[in-house]
Amino acid sequence: MFGSRPRRAPFRDDRHATAEAGGDASFSELVSTALAQVRTLFRSEIELVRTELAAKAREGVVGLAMVAMAAVFALSTVTLLLVTVAAFLVALGLPVAASMLIATLCGAVAAGSLGWLGLQRLSVDNLKPKRSIAQLHDDAAMIREQVR
Repeated sequence: MFGSRPRRAPFRDDRHATAEAGGDASFSELVSTALAQVRTLFRSEIELVRTELAAKAREGVVGLAMVAMAAVFALSTVTLLLVTVAAFLVALGLPVAASMLIATLCGAVAAGSLGWLGLQRLSVDNLKPKRSIAQLHDDAAMIREQVR
């Protein structure tokens, strides 16, 4: 199912077979046949694109589900790691409350740092397609010069 492609419609349009059989098709019949063939080709190409996009969408949903599950496991792993750090600090002789506080602060600093760095990358200025915008401005300037 995932690798299957839609079957393409035949390129021949049988509605115009009588004109082709006689060999003396008029120009309008030839144009009509050509347009019908282009429509058939276009429809089959659109169907191919739809099928491929649907398959890619399914793959994307599965990938997102896997990432979500990985995030759940990572969250529990980080929690266990911080508990282990706290237990290690208790073994070194620190009080339990101080050990838990230190482990919690380590987790908060790590989460805050990653969150801040992520937000910096998501800023509007960083997401602008700067090269494309510059190219569009250059193209517009060139067109203005050509029109003059």
